[in-house]
Amino acid sequence: MQARRVGSWAMVVLSTLLALGAAVAWWASGLADAETFAAQATETLAQDDVNQLVAERLVDRFASDTVLGTSGRPAAVAVTRSVISSDEFAGVFESAVRTAHEQLVSDRDDSVTVAVAGAAPLLDPAARDSESA
Repeated sequence: MQARRVGSWAMVVLSTLLALGAAVAWWASGLADAETFAAQATETLAQDDVNQLVAERLVDRFASDTVLGTSGRPAAVAVTRSVISSDEFAGVFESAVRTAHEQLVSDRDDSVTVAVAGAAPLLDPAARDSESA
């Protein structure tokens, strides 16, 4: 009786691990392909909440110490948001994301390689921001 119980739990754990592994592999396959990754990033940018957040962050980052970033912040965010939501920007954004992905991630020979040295300049400002927080 005890052996059956242990065997049953072992099968449940094994099935769960296999299901999780399959889900992660499916999810990672989208990250390895530059076209899929760029399309997903562009779709995400088109979402209203993301679009608003990106516009606010851009205005805060580049105009926070100017009149445009203080008194005219709502107008600056609205203009930035309209630019970000345009089809022209989406095309440029998708192309840039695809190119950056192709430079950082290689998916040759059924394996994925991430060029960490190439990602360092992109990750350095984020690391500095988290250290200061």
